[in-house]
Amino acid sequence: MIDKDGEIIHFRCTANVALKDETGKPTAVIEISRDITEHKRAEEKLRKSEEKYRSLVESTEDSVYLVDRDCRYLFVNEQHLSRLGMPVDKIIGKTYGELHSEEETKEFAGILEEVFENGKSVQQEHRSRRDNRYILRTLSPVKDSEGRVTAVTVVSKDITERKQAEEEIRKLSQYQESIIDSANIWLDVLDEKANVVIWNKAAEEISGYTHEEVVGHGKIWEWLYPDEAYRKEITEKAAAIIMGDAVEDLETTIRRKDGQIRIISWHSQNLTDEKGAPIGSIALGRDITERKQAEGEREQLLKELEAKNTEMERFTYTVSHDLRSPLITIQGFTDMVQTDLAQNELEKAKDNLKYIDKAATKMEKLLSDTLKISRIGRIANPPEDVPFGEIVKDALEQTAEQIKSSGVEISLADDFPTVHVDRIRIAEVLVNLIVNSINYGGDQPHPKIEIGHRIDNGERVFFVRDNGIGIDPGQHEKVFDLFYQVDSSGEGTGAGLAIVKRIIEVHNGRIWIESEKGKGCTV
Repeated sequence: MIDKDGEIIHFRCTANVALKDETGKPTAVIEISRDITEHKRAEEKLRKSEEKYRSLVESTEDSVYLVDRDCRYLFVNEQHLSRLGMPVDKIIGKTYGELHSEEETKEFAGILEEVFENGKSVQQEHRSRRDNRYILRTLSPVKDSEGRVTAVTVVSKDITERKQAEEEIRKLSQYQESIIDSANIWLDVLDEKANVVIWNKAAEEISGYTHEEVVGHGKIWEWLYPDEAYRKEITEKAAAIIMGDAVEDLETTIRRKDGQIRIISWHSQNLTDEKGAPIGSIALGRDITERKQAEGEREQLLKELEAKNTEMERFTYTVSHDLRSPLITIQGFTDMVQTDLAQNELEKAKDNLKYIDKAATKMEKLLSDTLKISRIGRIANPPEDVPFGEIVKDALEQTAEQIKSSGVEISLADDFPTVHVDRIRIAEVLVNLIVNSINYGGDQPHPKIEIGHRIDNGERVFFVRDNGIGIDPGQHEKVFDLFYQVDSSGEGTGAGLAIVKRIIEVHNGRIWIESEKGKGCTV
């Protein structure tokens, strides 16, 4: 019926016979009418919603289907019917396993069960064995009014073209790398901080330094240009190139890894991002040493190189006293041995040869430690999650003999956390610190070493503490310098703490000393 406002009102009517005459003929009827307008409106809203949902899933290019917990199809859109190549009446009511392989069904059922259990959507890439297409499936839960998952909607997007594009990009990148490496000209790329990013085969051959040695840092400047002043000039030029300068036929003189001096002609320009901001530079270098020699400049070049070598030696001897000292010893005692042999004093010659041997051994240790510290961060073991207590155990096993012979008492924290580190390197750190604590225990009658951890300003701090002779505050920073020794009469090279510091820095950590003379030391 229609009310006074023109609105349609829906009623559900029920009529029953109320009265009958003596012949049984009905004479009165009771009619009960119930207003069901809201119910009809809800039905109409649901119908329109279903039509809208069906229209939506039918208009999409993606396959959409609805399954229950038994992987049984409840709904399938036209796109999915097209993929399967079957009519809807052959699919609805069927299970996933009836239309797919056992392996695919097992995989799908596992993901489906995860959605039913967790009530959360899951995405998964897989390759269909039906047509070898790459599919990105999104499984979303359908819940009832009480929040229980009653079915799962699956939207399958064909991402074959995207995967093929990714593969093409990968092949193109591989091709570009192949071109870079096959180029017969030195090619390198630097980042905005002048660290090496790309170092091709020709760069390796000309410089003598491998890709593994060079990429990821800026040490190559020191290696190629050992003279400080010359290096400063070159690095300033490199920085200017990164900021926008370009150079053509810029000639520099480099020192190869094997010590050879080469002249390189450079073409270089900067690299920018899509906004024009500098992000690095690319350089092409050609070895023109032979050409320069052929141009009649060989003699002048040798004089310049000799002058540079002299400057380099002065610089090296000034800043590398520890590396120079054993060489001077060897040289001095060699002259003495020559004199001894000339005078037929064999015993004195033997004694002097022992000093030469000792100096050569020290030189070998210095060079070995120098190489060791240069490899830290470049040659590393994969980091792993490991309880710090296990690393402490490794270090104590490696130093067991020194601990036993020194009589030092070791105390450990009870609750070491798990850390994500290069286990072998961090054990090396602890070994160095434990040995140092033992060596500098002094005359302490009851030497002690404590290995523990604490929280400082929200940071986890691990420490090795002893009750030895301590370190004067004025030397707290110096002890981390390469070859620096508090006690120059010691047997070590002074590289231990420098190695420790480098390992910690590679792990993005910090290391420092808390100590006073005669009051023990905490590192």
